Amino acid sequence: KFNREGFPIIDHYTFALVSDGDLMEGVSCEVAQLAGHWKLNKLVVIWDNNGVSIDGPTSLAWSEDVLKRFDAFGWFVQEVEDGYDLEKLEKAIKNALEQKEKPSFISVKTHLAYGSPKQDDASAHGAPLGKDLALQTKKNFGWAQEEFFVPEDVWAYRSEKIKKGELLERQWQEMFQEYAKRYPEEAELLQRIFRRDWGQDYKKVLPEFKEPMATRQASGKVLAQICKTIPTLFGGSADLSESNNTYIHGEGDFPNGRNIHFGVREHAMGTILNGMAYHGGILPYGGTFLVFSDYMRPAIRMASLSKLQVIYIFTHDSIGLGEDGPTHQPIEQLSSLRLIPNLFVLRPADANEVSIAWHIAIERKEGPTAIVLTRQKVPLIDRQKYASHWECLKGAYLLADEGEETQVIIFASGSEVHPALRAKEILEEEGIKVSVVNVFSFELFENQPQEYKRKVLMREVKKRVAVEAGRGLLWHKFVGMDGLIISMEEFGKSAPGEKLMEHFGFTAEHIARRIKEWL
Repeated sequence: KFNREGFPIIDHYTFALVSDGDLMEGVSCEVAQLAGHWKLNKLVVIWDNNGVSIDGPTSLAWSEDVLKRFDAFGWFVQEVEDGYDLEKLEKAIKNALEQKEKPSFISVKTHLAYGSPKQDDASAHGAPLGKDLALQTKKNFGWAQEEFFVPEDVWAYRSEKIKKGELLERQWQEMFQEYAKRYPEEAELLQRIFRRDWGQDYKKVLPEFKEPMATRQASGKVLAQICKTIPTLFGGSADLSESNNTYIHGEGDFPNGRNIHFGVREHAMGTILNGMAYHGGILPYGGTFLVFSDYMRPAIRMASLSKLQVIYIFTHDSIGLGEDGPTHQPIEQLSSLRLIPNLFVLRPADANEVSIAWHIAIERKEGPTAIVLTRQKVPLIDRQKYASHWECLKGAYLLADEGEETQVIIFASGSEVHPALRAKEILEEEGIKVSVVNVFSFELFENQPQEYKRKVLMREVKKRVAVEAGRGLLWHKFVGMDGLIISMEEFGKSAPGEKLMEHFGFTAEHIARRIKEWL
């Protein structure tokens, strides 16, 4: 995209220093398979092979041939038997940098707590050596017996590397200045995307929908438009691209295009998205079924903790997905995702709210955003009759407001919003005045001013109801301990989606009847 003849603007390598424990984790296999499959020759992994984990020697739980594993994955594999022979280590790294079609894996045999009285002792993993053992270690190396001491040759080496780094940076900056003269548009775009400034043109192409559809389908249509204005919007799906509607048609497959096929590797997908966000210049997204977000939870948590701008597309968001049954029907996932600090969870109620969800995800720079979508078709909310879909920007909003006449207030999200509106109509035929709040995002709503939250929450209304096809525990925040929560407190069943919604009580008629009985 950016390199030109004589201007290797982006040509760096990525190095990873990994431990025994890192390679025991299953995700290491997932990502290594993909790196070998994609022939990522600019990736170099160095294994600190010291044979000791927290419980003791790694042989307690690990006996595989790691080098054969990486060889089978399509990596260039080397072994340095003495990790303190710097000449051999340097040679291995140079060999790695010469690879054209394979990522490199270097096993480097080392010792835990090298040179100390606790060398190769598992207790050195989590406890400091202490003053006496630290002094003994320095004595073993022939260093001065000072409490804080760095040998002069280390200081000299450090200074030399700083000067070399400064020179390389000056040279790159001079090259980039010349590049900017010759290729001003590319240079301006490169600087902008590394500031995570995705521009404003995407707003001009956000679709306004006129027909009802599944919100996952709407998301695919939004993606097809905004990708034209954000050239480094980049991502894919964990083997569900057609179901998640995450494939950008006409853009080709990675490594030659923008569509990444992660395979059935949700955890790997999450970690790779994080790596892309850490690198910068890329707006990464990844899709899977909502229930499978469990497989990538460590990566989601790390993105939230690290304030990485990553977009998750989680489809098939309730029992409404139908016949795939309880193994695929998410029950607890919405609540558990909402519990992760700094993760924004957005659940649109119709196609037009999907456009707003993408807008929020693109503008939000300080953390990840999960867009949660239906498999089944949902009606378009009549915005001539009810509040604008742009009110989603506030997280929750009064979709239907009866003001001071309100006797019952219903809070709902996603596909349950329209049945809640219909239940309102049924109840009002019997003289019960109902206001409906669309809770698009708990997190966005929490960030609103107190005055706005007071207006939406209507605390003066004592009859309070929440409706969502997931676990209901978090909804007590809206309805209090005495409110009525219509939710899923058991696993689903295998049947058509509309039958399941009726069976578990999420149709308008069921909602209205439950509220009447409760009143």
